[in-house]
Amino acid sequence: MIKFTTQLIAIISTSLYVSHAQINRIFVGANAGIQATSILNKNDLDEGGQLDYSTPYKFQFGIDLGYIVTKRFAFQTGAIYSQQGQNYVTNGNALADFKTELNYIKIPLLANWTINPDRKCNFGLQFGFQFSILNSAKSSRSKINSNQAPFGYYSSNLFVVDDFYSSVNLDFVVGPSVSYKLNDRMRLGGVLRLDYSLSDIEKKESKPSIRDISNNVTICLPQLFFHYIFSK
Repeated sequence: MIKFTTQLIAIISTSLYVSHAQINRIFVGANAGIQATSILNKNDLDEGGQLDYSTPYKFQFGIDLGYIVTKRFAFQTGAIYSQQGQNYVTNGNALADFKTELNYIKIPLLANWTINPDRKCNFGLQFGFQFSILNSAKSSRSKINSNQAPFGYYSSNLFVVDDFYSSVNLDFVVGPSVSYKLNDRMRLGGVLRLDYSLSDIEKKESKPSIRDISNNVTICLPQLFFHYIFSK
């Protein structure tokens, strides 16, 4: 997985370098933020007060690579390491509380729209899709969703449950942004970034047929970034 991600980043970097030789409108940068993360599933929601969600806040960080098409419009990709998951609170039985921790490498394919490009302070919108590649999955409900034990059993220890989760998911990404021009080449900013998985994050063959699809949801509060623009 790490080898695949490295190769993909190398391909993207090479493509952007070739483009830079022709138009000199490439930007690179870094991002980081704290995000609220959840795993949504209809069966869990139907438990009502018997099973409540407790939203965890986790880190994400990565690199940005992009191409400025016009003053208002740019394409952006890169790679993001994202810590995700969900905490669950079981009513009346604290010993049955459990959590799931998921870590992903995300490859975004985004469009950035800027409303007022000639001002130092710019407002805009980021939107597009991303591939989320599963890096690791752990849960303190060690047989979570399995056909052998549909309701699992609980433990204070985290167990590896990679086999219960899809290796790659497709996500939708959207968020308003604000940035500040330090000079002609450097920008600081932030994105109130929301992403939502469009595919089932759990493997269908590894869970009971009665269990509905599960979706990741993250909201970065916000994702902060620094960009350096290569220009003539």
